[in-house]
Amino acid sequence: MLGGMAAAIVIAVAAACGGGGTTSSTAPIDTGAAVVPTAATPTSAGASAGKCTPGAADGAKQVNITGAHDADQTSFTIPAGSSVAWNNQSNTNHQIFFDGGPDCGILVIGKSVSITFQTPGTYSWVDHIYPTYIKGSITVQ
Repeated sequence: MLGGMAAAIVIAVAAACGGGGTTSSTAPIDTGAAVVPTAATPTSAGASAGKCTPGAADGAKQVNITGAHDADQTSFTIPAGSSVAWNNQSNTNHQIFFDGGPDCGILVIGKSVSITFQTPGTYSWVDHIYPTYIKGSITVQ
């Protein structure tokens, strides 16, 4: 009797699964995956943050990435024409990205990348590898 009941449950579940038909539902499926934040568009009408340049620019404001989840300064204000350098002092790679550009590519261990900000605005940035932990904004005046 128990074997027959189990077989009936298996058949009922298999029938409910559809077996190749189409579904009429257009609702998104909740996978439980974390939502990855994206960087905000700068307030200067979508202007790009600038161009990524390998190395730490002379006189640049320094952002030191010291771990997979740590950066020492992430949000600050600088005058137009100033540079910011991201220095990877951690034991893993990072990727600095601005919505609206640029994507500075992979910042490997021990390397730096700089951007000079010419246009006033607020530029949000994120580490695409660790977006929950390493992110910030730069206000250019």
